[in-house]
Amino acid sequence: MTFTDLQARYPDFCGDFSPDFGLPTQADFDRLEKAFGVVFPKSYVEFQTRYAARMRAVGDGFRWANAGLEPHLSLESLLGEAQGSGYLALGLLPFWKDGGDGLAFQLDGASNPAEPPVVWFMRDGSTFPLADGFVPWLAACYEDLRRDLMSHFNL
Repeated sequence: MTFTDLQARYPDFCGDFSPDFGLPTQADFDRLEKAFGVVFPKSYVEFQTRYAARMRAVGDGFRWANAGLEPHLSLESLLGEAQGSGYLALGLLPFWKDGGDGLAFQLDGASNPAEPPVVWFMRDGSTFPLADGFVPWLAACYEDLRRDLMSHFNL
């Protein structure tokens, strides 16, 4: 599945979704990768630098690569927390956090390092698989949103 497939399948979640602070750039990701010694999945970088202008990011916990953002929006802040807590050393590359819940790319032992699986991780470092990559995770989120909207309006 591609971003184009997602746009065709979920047109209601497409429109002008560019964040107020603008989309991050490849240079933002290069800076973070160098600072933290990590490599982000291509699809995640593409989403933030290109597709997030037209596709909805999911949930308030989604973190952005832009420099200088407030901590609750900042991927850099989240990576700093993850480094301090040892998550990066465990092969967990977080990209979403809301309270104690977090989502990460599982880099350690990933069968496809270019598009590692997305996992939910707990404060103790335990994980639960969610999707085979960023695009499948986003598709599952859109499907959940659609189902929630349908049930809310009894459709």
